Amino acid sequence: MISETTGRETVDVDGQTREITAYLSEAVRTQTWNREDREVLTGFIRNDREGRFRDGQRIHTSYLIREVAPGVFLTRTGSLYRVESWAK
Repeated sequence: MISETTGRETVDVDGQTREITAYLSEAVRTQTWNREDREVLTGFIRNDREGRFRDGQRIHTSYLIREVAPGVFLTRTGSLYRVESWAK
C-alpha cells in the first residue's frame, strides 16, 4: 500500500501501519556467524529512507525477527526491508 501523505510504501505490522525502511535487490538470507538461530539479509540497498546507506551499497541487516508480509522483513532494530529480488 502507498501512503497518501508521504507517497511511501507501507505495510501492516501488528495492527500498525509502518513505512518500508529500504529495498534490497539480489538478497540472500543467511544464518549469522555467531548464532545458528539468527538470520540476516544481505543485498544491494536502495531508497534508504533514513539516509544511512547510498543506493547500490551492499549491506547486511540486523537480525531478522520475521517476515511480516510477502517479501517484507522486520529486523531487531525495527527496520522493514522489502526484497525486490533474490540472488540466483
